[in-house]
Amino acid sequence: DPITRQQRSIGITFDKVTLLKRSLQVTMLVIMIDEQLTPIYLKSSLCKTELSGEELAANCVNVLESFGLTKSMLQDKLTGGAVDGAYIHMNINEHLCNNIGIQQNWLTISWDVAHLLELAIDDTQNQKKFNWLQMVIKTCAEVMKKYSYGKQYEFLIQAAEEIQEDILQPKQFHVTRFVSSQLRVYETILRNWKTLYVLQEKDDVNMALSHGDISTRTRQKLDAQQKPGDKDVDSVAVNEIEIFLFPKLPFIFSRDK
Repeated sequence: DPITRQQRSIGITFDKVTLLKRSLQVTMLVIMIDEQLTPIYLKSSLCKTELSGEELAANCVNVLESFGLTKSMLQDKLTGGAVDGAYIHMNINEHLCNNIGIQQNWLTISWDVAHLLELAIDDTQNQKKFNWLQMVIKTCAEVMKKYSYGKQYEFLIQAAEEIQEDILQPKQFHVTRFVSSQLRVYETILRNWKTLYVLQEKDDVNMALSHGDISTRTRQKLDAQQKPGDKDVDSVAVNEIEIFLFPKLPFIFSRDK
């Protein structure tokens, strides 16, 4: 500190991440710089186990020591930290204090706000009045999964080229990621909407034809429908068979987007 000439107090935050089937613990230092709490990435260290609070606490302390923060320094300057709820349930505060050699009432480890907010969002989405949202999430997930790989992915690329649309790579929902990950899925759906519309139209028309669900008049119009590659996907034929298309999504996503 430029005024007290003393080392400032520090905080820590750490969380587990799985990369290439290996469990790592990301450890960061939190310190006040220019009156702003500033996170500083230290290291992602391999976890021997994810189920032991004692082992995860030792992992964190080992990383801190590898950067020159001795246990005596941590006893004097480490004041708190923020972690995911899994760490709270493993009594990480107790294990850290035992490892460093300080009393538990000196170190405050809290459930970090980001993870608490995600829990609140999940609880809200699961309320009965938001069943419509769960339906939209399920439909988006099915569409993204369908076109994420294999032949269907090739059909997606081909259709985009035919109608001259720039599309985003399909993205899927991940329950362990923050809600911003959901936003990227919705953005992809909207960006790829016209291409997905063309593909789904083709699938639904073929299915309807095979089951005899389309009238003779509509069949005749389908025969005269524009060729793939035409820019206008809002033809008369498309409007006539619209009831077959994305039955769960029209009230959320506009076809014009």
